[in-house]
Amino acid sequence: MLRVRWLFFDLGDTLWRSSTPESRRAAGLYPKVGERMRDWLEAHDYHQLPADALLAERTWDAVEAAGERPDYPLAAAEVVQATLAALDIRVGVEDGNALWQLALATAPERGVTLLEGVASTVRALGEKGLRLGLITNRTYGEAHTRRDLAGFGLAGLFEHVIVSADVGYLKPHPRIFQAALAAAGARPQECALVGDNMRADIQGAQDSGLLAIWLRSPLAACDHPVTPDATIDRLSELLDLVEPLRG
Repeated sequence: MLRVRWLFFDLGDTLWRSSTPESRRAAGLYPKVGERMRDWLEAHDYHQLPADALLAERTWDAVEAAGERPDYPLAAAEVVQATLAALDIRVGVEDGNALWQLALATAPERGVTLLEGVASTVRALGEKGLRLGLITNRTYGEAHTRRDLAGFGLAGLFEHVIVSADVGYLKPHPRIFQAALAAAGARPQECALVGDNMRADIQGAQDSGLLAIWLRSPLAACDHPVTPDATIDRLSELLDLVEPLRG
């Protein structure tokens, strides 16, 4: 049994299955987003544009790849600017930001699916008296992340949503964990993180003094030399594993 005040969660492949180029194609995201981008570009006197779907797919793939860089990624607007330049479309950074706002889509529109039992488990953990938060590596910040959560009926369940895009550091860097602790007003030993990635989540949390609970996943490599404080196969197992720290 682990006793903590705060239980933080990773997001992608912990609470939901992250989007991929395949899921975005299957959800029909690229033509829809590409049409919005094309309309904006044509209204601003950009012509001889590539197909809508290609325009959107190149943009999304580039921004997602930038979000996984080990050093902190470029701002999405700069990534869009560089991606369009490779397609012979020259836009400024401000225009790149405007186009990225058009390209943004909700989690369901990106083919994201909530993992089994997430909503009921998170609610039950809160009802037990645990305080809940997110610590996630994402290219888009807290406001968009909260919109995504609301789309799955998870609005208001997490007190703090700490996003790498806002903090400027990716897990496992200690700065993002420090930001979460500061927001919560908590000591590391009062907190645990649940995540699927051995390096970013488990080692990152432990290096910052938090307990680390590994959600075993066939999608996550387990070759990193770190031992989690606990291992679960389903999120619902947290209900018997974690109790609120009193006093």
